[in-house]
Amino acid sequence: MVDERTLEKTLVDILTRLGVTVRTEQMDYGSGGYCRLDDEPLIVLPLGLHTAKRIEVFLGALRRLDTSGIFIPPVIRDLLEDGDSGPDI
Repeated sequence: MVDERTLEKTLVDILTRLGVTVRTEQMDYGSGGYCRLDDEPLIVLPLGLHTAKRIEVFLGALRRLDTSGIFIPPVIRDLLEDGDSGPDI
């Protein structure tokens, strides 16, 4: 079983290797998410977003990206393939 913090760190590391910038910002509305800004991949998260929700956003972004050229730990591959967004692994 992998704890949420470890899972989150691993996901951020993978996203960074794929060239995705992850930012946390004060947001008056919205829940943040994955987007492209000036053709650069970006994830914007609101301050105070729970770890489980951040993990959902990260997994959703990874599902949209080409991950074939990098190593992704099996536990994360399973989450991506199963469409599961929960950290109960």
